[in-house]
This record gives sequence, C-alpha cells and structure tokens, in this order.
Amino acid sequence: MATIQEVYIALFGRPADPAGLAYYIEATNDGANLDAVGDLSASEEYTDRFEGFNNNQKVTQIYQDLFNRSPDAAGLAFYVNLLNTGAATEQDIAIRILDGATGDDAEIIANKVEAANAFTASIDTATEIGAYVGEDAAEAGRQFLDGITSDDDTIPDQAAIDAAIADIEAGVGTGDTFTLGGGVDDITGTAGGDTFNATTLNTLQSTDTINGGQSVDVLNATITGTVAPTLNSVENVFLTDGGAGFGIDLEDATGVQQVWSVAQDNTFTVVNAKAGTTFGVQNAADAETYSIGFDDDELDDDATLRLALNDTNNFTISFTSGDNGDIDAIEISVMSDDNNADLTALTNAEDVTVTGEGELTLAIGSGTEDFDSTGFDGDVALTVGGAEVDIMFGAGDDVIAAAGTADVTADGGAGNDVLRASGGNGITSDLDGGDGDDILGGSVGGSSELTGGAGNDEFHFSNTMTGVAATDINTVTDFTSGEDVISLLKIAGFFGSSFEDGIVGNSDLAADDYVELGGFGDFDGTVHADGLVVFNTGFANQTAITNQSNALAGADAGEAFYFMAFNEEEEMAQLYYDGLTGAGGAPVLLANFENITTEAQLQGLSRADFDIYTA
Repeated sequence: MATIQEVYIALFGRPADPAGLAYYIEATNDGANLDAVGDLSASEEYTDRFEGFNNNQKVTQIYQDLFNRSPDAAGLAFYVNLLNTGAATEQDIAIRILDGATGDDAEIIANKVEAANAFTASIDTATEIGAYVGEDAAEAGRQFLDGITSDDDTIPDQAAIDAAIADIEAGVGTGDTFTLGGGVDDITGTAGGDTFNATTLNTLQSTDTINGGQSVDVLNATITGTVAPTLNSVENVFLTDGGAGFGIDLEDATGVQQVWSVAQDNTFTVVNAKAGTTFGVQNAADAETYSIGFDDDELDDDATLRLALNDTNNFTISFTSGDNGDIDAIEISVMSDDNNADLTALTNAEDVTVTGEGELTLAIGSGTEDFDSTGFDGDVALTVGGAEVDIMFGAGDDVIAAAGTADVTADGGAGNDVLRASGGNGITSDLDGGDGDDILGGSVGGSSELTGGAGNDEFHFSNTMTGVAATDINTVTDFTSGEDVISLLKIAGFFGSSFEDGIVGNSDLAADDYVELGGFGDFDGTVHADGLVVFNTGFANQTAITNQSNALAGADAGEAFYFMAFNEEEEMAQLYYDGLTGAGGAPVLLANFENITTEAQLQGLSRADFDIYTA
C-alpha cells in the first residue's frame, strides 16, 4: 500500500511538508483509504507542474520522480491508456506504479522515502515551515531527492538534510517578512510564503488585520493576555509566552491550520478554535496547561483533535467549554524527545493515534478504547485510563506505566517493552510482548494472559497476587527455558525494575534458595525464606497440591516460599506462593504455564530460569 510520502514523491517529486503530511495522514486514515489524495492532483502545485503535459509525459515524469528512469514501452502504453480512457486518474496511476515496484525500483523508492521522511521531520521550526513553500522551495525539495539510488550510501545524512533546509530557509521560495509596529496594523502579504513578526512584546493586538495572501504563511508573536486579531489565510501561528497567561481568540480568523505555544511557562488558551486545526506545543515548561475552547457549532459528533508535540514537559490538555465530549479521536504527532502529555480530560475520545519520532509519556482518558503507536518511531510510556482498551505499540521500547482498572489487550510490537496487567478483581488482560526482550507483569487480583513472543522475556509475579474467583489467574503461554526468566517479587519491587537495571539474564536466586524435591514430604530444612521449590513429581489436582501444602511440618514449616508443581488434571505446570508459614490455609496460585505440559518439561527447568527480588 502506498504511503502519503510516496504519493508526494510520485506527484510532486519532493518530500512532503509537515502540515500536508499530517493533513493527508488524517484524511486517509494513515494511508488506509487513499481516496482523499485526489486533492493533491487537483492542487495548484500539481497543475502548475504538469501544465501542458500530455498523458505520455505525465506517466514518464512519475517514473522519473520515483525510479530515476523512463517507463518501459509496455508499462507506458498501459498507464497512458488508463488516463486516455478515464479509467484512472493521475494519483491512481502513481499509486499503482508504487504498489507494483520490485527489485531496484523498490529499493530506490524505499531509499527516497527514508530520505524524505527525515527531511519532513527536520522541518520543525516556524521559519523552516514558512520557508518550505512555493515553487522554488519545491524545486529545492526535488533536488534534495535527486541522486538517490538503490545504493543506501546515497541517502543523505542528517548534516546534508540540515544543509538543504538551511538553503531553503535562507530565501528559496519565501515571500516577504513584515514587522508589526504596535499600533493598528493592516497588512496584506504576497503570493509567496510570508512571515509576519510581532516578536516585540504585545505588538500583536486585537485591532490588527493580517491577510496572508497565497501560499503558506507564518505569524510569530510574543504576547501576554488573549488577543483577537483578524487573520485571513495565515496558516501557521506561533505564540511565545510573554511572561503571564496568554492566548488567542480565533473568532475573526479564517484559514489557520496550526496554533503553537512556544516556550510556554504559563497557561495558554485558544478561544473559538476551529475544527481541523492542529494544536502544537514547543519547548513548554513543566506542568503547564494548553486550554482549548471550540466554537459551539464547530465540532461534529465524531471530531478529531490533532496535537503536535515538540519538547513538552508534563503538559495537560484542558477545555474551556463542555464540547470535548464531541471529540471522538486524538492524533498526536511527536517531533522530539522529552514529551509528556496528559489527555485524561478527554474522556470521550475513543481512539488515540501517535505518529512521528522521539519519546512520549502519555496519560489517556477513561473513554479511550484503542491506542495505536505502530506508526511512531520512538518510545511510549503509557498510563491507561479506566476503559477497556486495545493497545498496539510500534518499534520502540514501550511501557504500560500504569494499567488502570479495566481490561487491557496490548501488543508490544518490536522493541524491549514493559507491559503490565490491570489490577482489580474480575479484570482481565491479554499482553503480547512481540519482538524484543520484554518484561510482562501479571495482574494483582485479576487475570492475565502473558505471551512473551520472540526474544528473551521476563515474566513478573508478586507474592501478593490473589483473586476472588477461580478465573482470576495469570497464564503464561510461551515460557522457554534457557531464554526467558520467571521473576518472583515482593510487591514493593513489583515493577521497580527495568532493563536498565540489568534484570534479564542476571538471576538473583542464590544456589541454596533453589531446591528440587519429589514431594512436600521431602522437606529437609534446606528451603529458605522466599526461596523456590520445583517438585519433580506431579499432583493429581489443585486440591491435592493445597492439601500437601497444608500438611507441611518440620524445619521449613515456618518459612514462606514459592513453588512450582505439575497439575495432572490441568495438564500444565503451576506457580504458587505459600506465605502461611505453617499448616492451614491454601497457597496462592500465581500463574499457569500452559506450554509446560509434561512433568519432564517442568523437571527440565533450572535455577537460571528464575529470579527472586525481595526488596
């Protein structure tokens, strides 16, 4: 399936601009439905570029932009006929050519897309966004992709990307720069990408009128208080904190696509916001609020809120009106490391999607049912709300920082992930670590199914895990001796450990804390407090295991300990904790190991398969 970046290369020959990429990712559901890209071939840039071209020339240009070559005769005739007969449009042709690429062609477009993605992600300041507009800038973008072949060495490095953007920023494709004077300003821009500066404190005022004209324009202002200027076709607004609460009223604004707070150290407020606007945060101080109020009739029942985060610290989205209930989905574009956002006020937003690259710590609302970061190149630390939620992580080292009190289904994707189950009686979780070396934690009070997937995984269980029903049991589906580790933890250290602490592969279980016995009657004083016993013989059922545990006597009757036993009725190994320090009561069943299905498999476990942490 063609991506939006690929379509940009095919139709325009250049990397996408950030706003265009974000818009079409949203409009096409991240490329799942490409019908909306028809707007690209109807755009002024496309029509100007291909003005006077016949269909033969259009197809040839698409091949040149994608693969650095002309089409073969058969392919040219096929696609030209589709255009001539009206059976396909230009964007249809571009997508078909992309989807059919093989061999060197596929490698060339993959390298161009990698370079284009890096280029687009690097356009991350107001001046860069304002500069990458117009035909001259588009031509500079095409030149950036020229020379990229199937050889990976032809992909520009970050220094080359920064140099190309600096050249564009220095004047390629820009319009004029206008400075507001502090009085009543009435400014009309040019056909290029203009920059309107009101960087002297409070020179942007409610009495000002700015008409951006054509292309993509940028307004930079430093303000305190809330201003309500008249803005026409000023697409990107960057407002810097002037030292007190600040914001903008968009009642008299049309054509604004992005509203950014910059260096925010106080509450930022947007009043009369419009649907479809991207709300961005750049270089925010710790624990600040971005408050949004929409026009009363602006949001549909299934509206999408778009956020862009660039170096935010513990930033919270809130609303000045009650219309956040109309927001059904949230799309977050991450542009840097060190981003922390709290979206718990958006209690009705069912879908949250994260794209971009960097790092993100995120708390989602109680109504979120689907979280997807498969299109994100980076690490996510996620705090889950109270709703039943399906989580799809991407390639980063992701963490479910707190799982809430609702059913959770999570796929860790690639990367070294830390996934924990929800807590609470009757709560169920289904956690799959996917690729990578993962840590998966069972539920305290509920039940969870834990699948490590590929890699060397670690399964965490607390000695306080217990449920109120027979169904409140944790299950491990794919434990592999010699690769994975079973970690047994006191509750204080349940998830206090991480990969940085060197858990995986470094057992803290001392030799004299590990004992293999034939049955409970074989205790001989060797079991230590919080030690582990693996029984070599099976037990008929859980009742037999409980009865034998109750009958403990001798030197070890006063010690609390973990043990694994084979339950013949269930046809699987089980992990228990006996914390009763003597006869009476029942041990706690911590987990079933459904892929350890014979006594021989259980007997094959060794001390290296276990960790015990008591701190």
